[in-house]
Amino acid sequence: MEVISELLASTELFRNAIIFNVNIILRFISWMFGLFFLPARVVSSIERERRLKRKLHRMQTEMESLEWNQKKLQERFQMAVKECKMMEMLLAELDEEHDLTIAKSEKLEGKLRDQINEKNRQLKEIQGKGYWNSKNQNIDNDRKVDASIPPPSRKSS
Repeated sequence: MEVISELLASTELFRNAIIFNVNIILRFISWMFGLFFLPARVVSSIERERRLKRKLHRMQTEMESLEWNQKKLQERFQMAVKECKMMEMLLAELDEEHDLTIAKSEKLEGKLRDQINEKNRQLKEIQGKGYWNSKNQNIDNDRKVDASIPPPSRKSS
């Protein structure tokens, strides 16, 4: 049994030695691949850094452009607000003038209506006087023309 336990211990020692050597070889190979591909990785990282710098520069330029556009839009908005206020003031002024004009128009219309009514009344008076004058003249003319003809007598029936 002792022999078996020594045999097992020696096989385990052998196995550990092989695993140790395999690990060393694998690490050596991985280091060799790493060293072999290191220049390629360095070049690709440098290229990636350049692309990132270009992208960052492009984004900064775009950001500045957007800020400038926002500033211009803000100025245009402020101008539009001022114009809107001016238009409101002008509209209020025009509305006031419109109300005054309507009031004047209604006042003039009332005066004109009163004048027309007065003229119509005067014309009616004149026509009435003329009618009665012409009637009186016709009656007088009938008497003068036919003075020899006696007026008709009224017979009572």
